Amino acid sequence: MNLLERDLFELWRWTLAVGLTIYAAVMFLRWLWGWLVFLNEPRRERMLMRRYIVLHLLRLRGARFRSEVVQILLYLVAILIVYGLHDYV
Repeated sequence: MNLLERDLFELWRWTLAVGLTIYAAVMFLRWLWGWLVFLNEPRRERMLMRRYIVLHLLRLRGARFRSEVVQILLYLVAILIVYGLHDYV
């Protein structure tokens, strides 16, 4: 099936999904860059915030975090399987 044979709503849905994904990624990177610039200032308060963030990242429980990531990946696989089976129903 080529691009011209597809339903107009399907094309709109995929265009919207791609556009919003790119927009969300750009907004996230802008937010992250703003925080990095903010925390990179040599003021004492920023230094304390950097140390606080590093301390919490070091305290992060690896096993709990890993189990959450595995759970998210399993959900993603299940969604992809259901999506793949959607063409056969």
